[in-house]
Amino acid sequence: MRSVLITLFLLVAATAAAPAQTKTWEGYLADQMCGSNWKGAKGEERAAKHSRACGLEESCAASGYGVFSGGTFVKFTEASSPKAKVYLEMTAAKNNIYVKVLGVLEGDKISVTSIEAAKPKAVKKGAASKEPSGSHGGASSNSCDCCGDGGKTAKHGAKGHTCDGDCQKPG
Repeated sequence: MRSVLITLFLLVAATAAAPAQTKTWEGYLADQMCGSNWKGAKGEERAAKHSRACGLEESCAASGYGVFSGGTFVKFTEASSPKAKVYLEMTAAKNNIYVKVLGVLEGDKISVTSIEAAKPKAVKKGAASKEPSGSHGGASSNSCDCCGDGGKTAKHGAKGHTCDGDCQKPG
């Protein structure tokens, strides 16, 4: 019995000591406040339209970041979100921010090792590759692509914001 317990203990210890495997995700970089609401093909359209400016908006940035990949949004760990913010600050892309993320899955969040630009496999119907005026609301679309509320007012954070031109403005 003692040898069985020792063997079981060694097996558990070896499994726990095994290094975590680095994985790759490709998808659209976005803040958690917006991205957490996206699912499936419609979510991919919204992810492609999501603007850099929205991701850097104070309440959205404070929510953290993640990547929309394979029809779902996968959040980054709290410690990884600053890497995403730096990436957004440095990219020239206004929207359609498609990236390759290397990291380790910790529970249901990614501990990010690196983020780099990637080319989307295909942009879905209706997903903009350029951000026209009003793509995030305003006169031309009268809706918020970020949260998809169908009206001009998006309910983000305690203060909220409204869609205006190419980004949401504090409301």
